[in-house]
Amino acid sequence: MTSKNDRSENRSVMKPLSTLFAVAAIVLFFDASLLAQSPLTASDRLFHTQKALLERVGTTSIATTGSFFFRGSDYIIGSAFPSTVLQANADVAVDYIVDRHLMFSASLNAFQIRNSIVNAPSVTDLLGGARIVAKVGSFGVSNNRIQLGGMLDFQIPFRGESNPPLLPFHFNEFGAGLTFIGSYFFDNIFPEAAAGIHFNLGVRSYFSSDKAISRGAPPFRQLGFSPFTVRLGLGGDVPLPIPAYNIVAFAEIFSELYVGSELPSIVYGRESFAYAVLGGKYQALDWLWVELLGQILLIGGSESTDVATAAAFGNPVTTLSGMNYAPFRISAGVRIDLDRRFRIPYRIDESLGLYDEQVYTQAERRRNKRVMDVLDERSQDLADIYKTVRKQDTTVYGKIYYEIVIGKRGNVEKIRLLVSSLDESPLGNFTEEQFAEAIRNWKFPPGNRDLTFDVFKIEISPAGVVSIVSR
Repeated sequence: MTSKNDRSENRSVMKPLSTLFAVAAIVLFFDASLLAQSPLTASDRLFHTQKALLERVGTTSIATTGSFFFRGSDYIIGSAFPSTVLQANADVAVDYIVDRHLMFSASLNAFQIRNSIVNAPSVTDLLGGARIVAKVGSFGVSNNRIQLGGMLDFQIPFRGESNPPLLPFHFNEFGAGLTFIGSYFFDNIFPEAAAGIHFNLGVRSYFSSDKAISRGAPPFRQLGFSPFTVRLGLGGDVPLPIPAYNIVAFAEIFSELYVGSELPSIVYGRESFAYAVLGGKYQALDWLWVELLGQILLIGGSESTDVATAAAFGNPVTTLSGMNYAPFRISAGVRIDLDRRFRIPYRIDESLGLYDEQVYTQAERRRNKRVMDVLDERSQDLADIYKTVRKQDTTVYGKIYYEIVIGKRGNVEKIRLLVSSLDESPLGNFTEEQFAEAIRNWKFPPGNRDLTFDVFKIEISPAGVVSIVSR
């Protein structure tokens, strides 16, 4: 039943490896997202506005992302003729979902190519800085249509020029931010794959601001001030109804606004900024996503330095165009998900015949795929139940077989215990009953016919791993 699918699955994993490394190499070479304006987590690397819904427990995501900006003959520092404005870097990030409501993330700026005052016209920083993020989420209200969460992040620069030109001031500053995250999903049955609208509101403070320096040539003058910013993000994403392709389109506006004490005019990148974003991501393989987007600067494009003040400090004009931040960017990214769907192998879907074109219509096949996705996501409920049981007795393990009927409205119309190899003990019976009760409350996509699983097997290994195999 599975040999053919196993072979195809092996080919699907091994064959794209060379392609994956090639794509990753290209992205690393052309990456150019500014560290200060790049996303904070691998799960939403190019979609800056964070979602409040976390992925399943145990998921690990590894990503490299970036963007590219280039303008020729505009930078006028350190050369008799205008030089190129070039911003390029590579960021690498890792996420890990600790439990249903908590995720940790670490992001590293591998290298950064930027324009410079000290080493004009440009310089490359290796291992320029890192970000550490703790994110909470998946707190559902309003029947799970609304999800709430929050994020605490720390930015830690390792090296680089203080107050570099053509970048936001906080590019090389120690800082910490706290962000509220809210999401509204148009499908509360399976919001993980539904269209949604997301809102972020955060505050940020920069710890090393008292050591900031003016933008003139050495020796630099230190400036004392305490910048405080507000970060805003509003975006939406929607899966596109393209058969055989999993593509998600998204759009957003994200910004950072200075409030309270303003930065002196002799500091680069002191202006508030906002970018509009339009992009999409494509699931090339079960474990591989490719992302692409474009960004356009809405506010903060022109340098607002007071000329007289700048002259008093010997601060040079940097560009012919008077540019402050990059007016646009083209961004790309690659993300790998590990342990994404470990409870129901993908080959099970085909062995069930759920995608047989002679049996099911196109709409029914889409529904069946979502049913399997819901089963996979909600299997975490069973793992949580078993954790409680295992605290009492580690010898409770075995196989449980149910018959399940999913009705046209998406409710579990019937669940019947067929056989169980769990010991005839109070904890064994409790486990069987709690599993059945959890499954009975699961909600699935509605359809035109009932969907029956003649044998729905839940297997608990002696090591305590809960897995599902259905037929």
